[in-house]
Amino acid sequence: MDHHSIQQNLVNFQTSTNLITQQAHLDIHKDGSESAVKIAKNLIKKTSESKGDFYLNLLNWRNTPTEGLNSSPAQRLYSRRTKTLIPTVNSLLKPKVPNNVKSNKQSESKTSKIYNRGVKELRKLNKGETVRVKINIDDRQSTWEKAQVQEQVDIRSYKIRTEDGREYRRNRRHIRPSNEPCISEHD
Repeated sequence: MDHHSIQQNLVNFQTSTNLITQQAHLDIHKDGSESAVKIAKNLIKKTSESKGDFYLNLLNWRNTPTEGLNSSPAQRLYSRRTKTLIPTVNSLLKPKVPNNVKSNKQSESKTSKIYNRGVKELRKLNKGETVRVKINIDDRQSTWEKAQVQEQVDIRSYKIRTEDGREYRRNRRHIRPSNEPCISEHD
């Protein structure tokens, strides 16, 4: 498989998997996906430079132990190493759960506790409640417009309607409760 077709497959994969509603330019949950894309791009680059086989390079990457975890991605996923072109003793190909998986989970929970230390839970909004909403969430200078809550769509997501009748779906952090009088209904 040549470099161009691998890159085209990556582009096709990226465009075909946009099934989830996303809010633009929110960097909170990007670290894992950006890391995976970076790894894939590096593998493509190395494959094209060496004129090698992309899938063989991917297999080698999966079998290479991760620094700090002492186990490879294949070992963590399949509980065993996978066969490569490098001769391997059969005992190493037998399933064995890596020891440090639990400690990694503990490390993740410790990290999330530190990250969420100063977080306060926002109260739920009621249908018909008057709020102020940030319409253009990408613009720091955006004004907060008066709106009314139509319904709760997800845990932290609401469908709201502005005074001019436009409807938006916004995350709770882009909506602020307001003590202003209710806005008139648009038909």
